[in-house]
Amino acid sequence: MNYTVTEKEVLAVIYTINKFRHYITGYPVVLYTDHSAIKYLTNKPIMNGRVTRWLILLQEFDITIKDRPGKENLVANFLSQVQRTNDAVEVEDQFPDEHLFTMTVKTPWYIYVVNYLVVGKLPKQLTPKERKLIVQCNTWFSWIGGYLFHTGAYAYR
Repeated sequence: MNYTVTEKEVLAVIYTINKFRHYITGYPVVLYTDHSAIKYLTNKPIMNGRVTRWLILLQEFDITIKDRPGKENLVANFLSQVQRTNDAVEVEDQFPDEHLFTMTVKTPWYIYVVNYLVVGKLPKQLTPKERKLIVQCNTWFSWIGGYLFHTGAYAYR
């Protein structure tokens, strides 16, 4: 209730982006708003810390903000006039602390077989049991012309 109109509009954008972040991450998004001041906030030199923090959060996405007057933007016009109940729910204006686009890579088991067939050496980080297994697997595989061929009935476990 203590926010200015522009801050409320930016908070609505932040709330929407937070809800749809999994769908819009990595894609260009066009955001239509009936409050034209939002698209000029990035060029404004002096603003309060709250809006600055929100703008930093928005930089994670490829968002283009376009102005559409309320009479043309019927959905936004309708939603802004919906009567609210007295059950006030606090809006979370910070994105969750998560790592997007992180991957963990596990080396496939056959890499060790290929290395042993081509170079004749095993990596030092393998345990003695793993080394023995790779040497045993070596009899069921062949390295011909840059390709690994399975020549036996053994299934690696």
